[in-house]
Amino acid sequence: MATSPYVYSTRVYWGGGDLGIVDISDPFNPTVVGSLFIFPCPHGIDCEGSYAYVAACSGGGSDEGLVVIDISNPTRPEEVARCSASFALHVAVHRGYAYLTRCHKFSLIDVHDPEHPLLEQTIYSPDPWGIDVDSNNYAYLGDRKHGLSIIGLVEAPAVTVSLTPEATTFEQGDTLTCEVTLINMTNKDQIFGFETRVRLPNGADVMLIKRTKVFLPPQGVKTGRIRHLIPSDAPTGNDYIYFAKVGATPMDIWDEDRFPFEVIDSR
Repeated sequence: MATSPYVYSTRVYWGGGDLGIVDISDPFNPTVVGSLFIFPCPHGIDCEGSYAYVAACSGGGSDEGLVVIDISNPTRPEEVARCSASFALHVAVHRGYAYLTRCHKFSLIDVHDPEHPLLEQTIYSPDPWGIDVDSNNYAYLGDRKHGLSIIGLVEAPAVTVSLTPEATTFEQGDTLTCEVTLINMTNKDQIFGFETRVRLPNGADVMLIKRTKVFLPPQGVKTGRIRHLIPSDAPTGNDYIYFAKVGATPMDIWDEDRFPFEVIDSR
C-alpha cells in the first residue's frame, strides 16, 4: 500500500509479524523509517487519512480482526484500536468504512472514528479472498469459488450530521450536552429522519431521541443543542459512545457521527 512518499507493507513470521513503513521519496534508495510488531499475523493492509488498517489472522485466535494503527508519525506507528473478527485476511477502506474478507464471510466495519471501530454487518461468501474499492463507490470482491462480485458502496450523503460535545467526562447525575449540526449537501429539499442513541459499556444500545422527521431546504443548515440526564446509578467507565444518525429510513443511513465519553463516580 503506497501513500506518497511512503509504502506500507506487512510481513509475517513465526509468532506474529510487523507493519513496515518505507520512505520512497528517493525511489533508488528506499529506506525503512518505522515498524510495529503485530500479533497475530498481519495480512492485508489499507490506509485512509493518518491511519493504517491491517487484517490480522492466526487461524481462529481471539485476537484476530481489524487492527487500527496511527501512522501520523511514520517513524513511530502506534496501535490505537482493534475490532474482533475471526479469520481476517484482506481489507480495503473507503470513506470511513473498512471492508474485510474473512473465512466464508465479508464484513463491513465502521471506522469513521478510527479509535472506536464498530462491526456493522457480515454477509456469507463461500471463499472470499481479495478486496478492492474505487472512486466510483464500488467494491470488487474476489471469491475463489464464485469469482468476482461487484458491490455498490455508500454514496456521498445527502445530509451530514456532526456532534460537538461540551465535555466527555461526566459524574453520575450530570447532564450530557452537545451541539448538533445538520447540513443539506444537495440543491434540493431533503426530508429525513434524525435519531440518537448511546452504547453502554456492556455493549447494549439505548435509544435517546426516537426517529424524528426533519426538513432542510437546498444547502440548508440546522443547529441545535441536545441535553440528556445521566442516571445517578449509571455504571462508571470510559466505554460509552453517543451516536447521532440521519437517513431516509432506519435501514437507509445517510450519515452518522459519534463521540466516546466517560462516567465517573459522583461521590
